[in-house]
Amino acid sequence: MGRPASHGAPDGLNTIETYVPWNVHSPHPGEIRLDAGLDLSGFPDLAAAEDLHVPLRLGPHICAKWEGGGLSSWLPAEEDIEPRSRGPRCLKAVDDYLAALLSPVLPHLSTRGGPILAVQPVSRTLVRSPRSTPQ
Repeated sequence: MGRPASHGAPDGLNTIETYVPWNVHSPHPGEIRLDAGLDLSGFPDLAAAEDLHVPLRLGPHICAKWEGGGLSSWLPAEEDIEPRSRGPRCLKAVDDYLAALLSPVLPHLSTRGGPILAVQPVSRTLVRSPRSTPQ
């Protein structure tokens, strides 16, 4: 996740946004990594110490610029999981991932005195519309 710029931001800038890539935080099914540079509690603490606000993009799909949109590479390898589908195994994997991330994030929300202004769970549509799903 890295360290925010030291001593606030220049010229009155006060916000630092970060992605939380699923493929980095969960490299294997059922594994959630929150150590070292992946510390979802430490990053908001560092931002708060520098008087920075944080919009947090949890995913599961974070952006088209990131390999696979940040989706974990194990998803398509799992039986009966079609990434970005409405299938019950895909939705359960997403629910499990987001639930694991929310625990360290919730104490840092601005509504609880923390620097996290917003949590954006998906940057693009996670679930394909029925019209775009191949028949």
